[in-house]
Amino acid sequence: MPLTAQTRGMIDAPQLAKLRPHALIVNCARGGVIEESALLAALDAGALAGAAIDVVAIEPPPPDGTGARLQRHPKVVATPHLGGSTYEALERIATELAHDVASVLLGGPAAAAVNAPIATGPDAEMVRPFVDLAYRLGKLYPQLADDASLPRFALVREGRLADVEPDALVTAFLSGLLQTTTDRRVTIVNARSIATELGLVVEEHGGPGRGAFASSLRVTGGRTSLAGTIAPGGPRVIEIDGFEVDASPRGSLLITRHNDVPGMIGRVGTVLGEAKVNISTMQVSRRDAGGDALMILAVDRPAEASTLDALRAVPGISTVRALDL
Repeated sequence: MPLTAQTRGMIDAPQLAKLRPHALIVNCARGGVIEESALLAALDAGALAGAAIDVVAIEPPPPDGTGARLQRHPKVVATPHLGGSTYEALERIATELAHDVASVLLGGPAAAAVNAPIATGPDAEMVRPFVDLAYRLGKLYPQLADDASLPRFALVREGRLADVEPDALVTAFLSGLLQTTTDRRVTIVNARSIATELGLVVEEHGGPGRGAFASSLRVTGGRTSLAGTIAPGGPRVIEIDGFEVDASPRGSLLITRHNDVPGMIGRVGTVLGEAKVNISTMQVSRRDAGGDALMILAVDRPAEASTLDALRAVPGISTVRALDL
């Protein structure tokens, strides 16, 4: 239970009065969630059997404050805010720290940094995976776009993301975008300042959800647009330039634009097979039958330049892009 404007004092005298006299109150979340003066009154009146508290509203509590009086109360078991020191909490902290170190060394965002915007508040757990998605969309954009220079961007938080604080998402997107568009070392700490120096503008706003996804993140810049969401298996790209897809933004990808005609999938597969490039996943998306189509393939290793040239020589293929994510 986080302490927010909505949860502060949410358990007060009327709620405590609904409990039976043998009830026990346990608070190891945040001080201030329970109204301390109401809890003291209920304990003194015998309306509750007892309480166990790990947190108080003011830490350390003033000697004459309600927090200190609760800690000294004969019906209270008090511990000094040890919730983060359990074996389970320490293991989780170590695991998250290891993931953060690995992510930063690979140029990605950390889930938490002292001097960078991070997802906080009651929606933090929901937002954090989208921070990683924003970073990956930033890395994906320059590998797909044809613009001679970086355009003005729009980052749209759709569905349940519409009302969340956007700073962490914008910073993660810029961190990914600038990895391949500048020779400077970019991190989530300096991404904003570098973007400002380069004159990059990212407009952000919320919007309604689209399709079947409760939350999604959409980026547009110039003639290129991308959208993604979070699935049980991690981040997914769900749209590229209006083509509906379902792809994991990881590893080596190949994307082709081609005519929607019979035999195209077989021709691409033959070229890659002869080059000993194994396809792990493949999908094709089209807007209209017989019109333009987009094929996205995840491959086990990057295709060599000669293989890409062979794909571009296939009749009906207009563009071939090799992506490194």
